[in-house]
Amino acid sequence: MISKPTRINHRIFKNFVWPATLPAFARFNVVYGWNGCGKTTLSNLLRRMERKDALLAIDGTAEFAVSATTFAAADFAMAAGLPAIRVFNRDFVDASVFSSTAQISPIFYFGADSVEKQKKVEATRGELRTKTEENARLKQRRDEADSALDRCCIDQATRIRELLSSPGRNSYNNYDKRAFKAGAEALKVGEYNAKRLTEAQRIALRQKTTNQVQDPVAAVSATAEDFTSLRDDVAALLKKSVVSQVLAELSADETVADWVRTGVALHTGTHESTNCRFCRQPIPANRLAALSGHFNTEYQNFLDEIAGKQRSLAALGDTIKRWKLPVKDNFYSHLRAQAAEPLARVATYREQAAAYLPELLAALESKRTKPFAPLDLDTRVRSPQPDATVAARALADLSSFFTEHNGECANFAAGIDSARRQLEEGVIAEALPDYIAKQDAQTAAGRAYSSSATEIGALNTAVAELEREISESIQPSIELTNELASYLGQSELKFESKDKGYAITRGGGPATHLSEGEKTAIAFLYFLKSLQDKSFDLAHGVVVIDDPISSLDANAMFCAFGFMKARTKDAGQLLILTHSFGFFRQIKNWFYHLTGQKKKDIAQRPARFYLQQCDTVGGVRSAQIGPLDPLLHQYESEYHYLFFRVHAEIGKAAAASLADYYALPNMARRLLESFLAFRYPVEESLVDKLDRVGFPDAKKSRILRFLHTYSHDGKIADPEHDLSVLAETPQILADLMDLIKAEDTRHFDEMVKVLSEAATQR
Repeated sequence: MISKPTRINHRIFKNFVWPATLPAFARFNVVYGWNGCGKTTLSNLLRRMERKDALLAIDGTAEFAVSATTFAAADFAMAAGLPAIRVFNRDFVDASVFSSTAQISPIFYFGADSVEKQKKVEATRGELRTKTEENARLKQRRDEADSALDRCCIDQATRIRELLSSPGRNSYNNYDKRAFKAGAEALKVGEYNAKRLTEAQRIALRQKTTNQVQDPVAAVSATAEDFTSLRDDVAALLKKSVVSQVLAELSADETVADWVRTGVALHTGTHESTNCRFCRQPIPANRLAALSGHFNTEYQNFLDEIAGKQRSLAALGDTIKRWKLPVKDNFYSHLRAQAAEPLARVATYREQAAAYLPELLAALESKRTKPFAPLDLDTRVRSPQPDATVAARALADLSSFFTEHNGECANFAAGIDSARRQLEEGVIAEALPDYIAKQDAQTAAGRAYSSSATEIGALNTAVAELEREISESIQPSIELTNELASYLGQSELKFESKDKGYAITRGGGPATHLSEGEKTAIAFLYFLKSLQDKSFDLAHGVVVIDDPISSLDANAMFCAFGFMKARTKDAGQLLILTHSFGFFRQIKNWFYHLTGQKKKDIAQRPARFYLQQCDTVGGVRSAQIGPLDPLLHQYESEYHYLFFRVHAEIGKAAAASLADYYALPNMARRLLESFLAFRYPVEESLVDKLDRVGFPDAKKSRILRFLHTYSHDGKIADPEHDLSVLAETPQILADLMDLIKAEDTRHFDEMVKVLSEAATQR
């Protein structure tokens, strides 16, 4: 419970400190005081506590004791342990009921059978909180999985775009994550490992995609000769010897023998001559016979065989020399590296043939000059023998490159597209395991999140259904309408449940131009009904009610009190502030009959009574809270209290300052109006009533002028008023007492007697 406001320095409260001798608030409390003495300021501070609205330093300071803890109003926004409190005052009326939203928040309260359901609601809400926290984690996990998969697709798409983009029109220039994902989905249904590329394949395909169109390359028309067979033929010829009648002088000198052999041909056959064509001397007959024996037919045939082999070897050399080999730059760039090796092997074959064939020819030439002696080929041939097998394989490889190159020339664009597609599939195949893993993680995270969201939806539905069963806002609107009719004595105004609140209607349409009394009635009934809302625990809460009967007639005041008593009697703590003595009297009677209120020990009484008024020090008004005057305790009329205050002022010494008299004109006016209302009920104005009083006119005029000038909410309204008139307050109040005595001496004497008796008990 709220114990007390320990200190307040805010608005009309000037450095107020709760008096040490003043009992703290009890369970039931009433503060009675005139308008303008600070009750609204106090209730607004308590409403700040309710709304957790901190008091700014520029507006002052305030502290409240709540049980054993003191809370500064500056800390209301962040303070823990503040009581559950509901405050009715003008601020509540303006903000909660007649605000710009034109709709009142709905009220939900427990039905008789809702206790078990409420326990189930709380249990379900606990589970819902747990599930919601888990759902938040699952959502984060899902978002992370989505982001990881998306990043994978973006990174791989960027890799492919950078690899395959090119100037001009090319679909890969705009390759994005969607294209990669489509490719991955298409590729993962097959054996994607077959699409992986080696580094060499990747380089070749990359080169192919950067090629410029080239001319076809003519195929090499060539056959690799078997040099092993040629070598064997030459070796056999070198080892062969001619059988003939050998002339020693010719066999000894192969140069001379060759010269003579040529000469024999010039002296026989078509060139037959018996004379030497060199010296013109006759040739001896036996000499030609001897020479013919030396150079016989076998000899000639052997020489022809050698010559034939020489011609075939020379022709082979010419053929190999005439081979037209392309340079590697004639091929597309991706084929150049592969074509270089067979081209090199063919070139090597040609180089070796160019060196090897002359050595074979030279060996045959030596044999031709020495046909009768066997010769060894190994000593005459030093160059390596060309490998026909290697050359034949190289020529076959070149043929495949010619075919591939020329095929690409014919299908250049399609070939580049194919190479790009293979490179794309190669990258996708390489990234696919990671893509599949991230996709599986995304699917699992999404399913977990969706499942959690479904569970949360089911729990929310369950809570909503239970709450619907526990409390309905329609029933309170019906009850409020009935209560409002009882309160005002007419049933034009109604509370209607609408959307998420209540609308106030009159005759089926929106209620407009409400009177102040109607507004007060609506606001106060709504406030009292809201105390039953399930969001507020009345039995452990604090209820503050500040002047709920403004602009209400007497009948409505009694209704207001009846509703208030019925709705707040079970409150954990109740604090009522009022300026109406009639309302105060109803509260006083209620509190007097509370169980334990008549105990001698005030600390054990359930109710406390306080008087709030303004003291004036140095011309500055300051609100004070103190004990209720005994007169207000003992008597049922405000008139007694006013009579006592005015009568007491007559015998006092002069005031320390004129400001000490500021409150007295109001009291004097209320006293005179109450007195004359019973004496002259027919007259309406105060002036008319005074005219009927038998009292000196000069004094009546002075009293009337005093009351008219200064009785305005306890403060001076017009600057032109002569403050010195306030100095006459004691004399004017004495005149007022004399007027009452002159008009009704018996009444005056009885009142003085009552006051004297009460004074002895104070």
